[in-house]
Amino acid sequence: MVRGLLGGLSVLVGGCADPKSITEDEYLKAYPSAYCALQERCYPERFADLFNSDMDACVEQLSEPVVRALEEDSCDFDGEKAATCVDWVESLDCEDWETSEDDTCATRTICGE
Repeated sequence: MVRGLLGGLSVLVGGCADPKSITEDEYLKAYPSAYCALQERCYPERFADLFNSDMDACVEQLSEPVVRALEEDSCDFDGEKAATCVDWVESLDCEDWETSEDDTCATRTICGE
């Protein structure tokens, strides 16, 4: 019985935890490199075509829209949505990822519409 109460309490406490949030810098370090590594691993031909097999070029291109929006002060950065994006892309493997990315990591999602 005590074990059941403790298990229920941990679920209850876990459910009330604040959502994870990351900073702009954390997002810009994590997301582009994770996405580019995924693309290089899962679709090497596409990676070669789009980025000439250059990881730095890929990271720069993926970072650019958010960096530009932040510099233009047109980005209302949402750290919780950014954390969700990073978690999502880091959880993907080649079998369940499609190159037509959903809105989880779209600039309009991260910076607000």
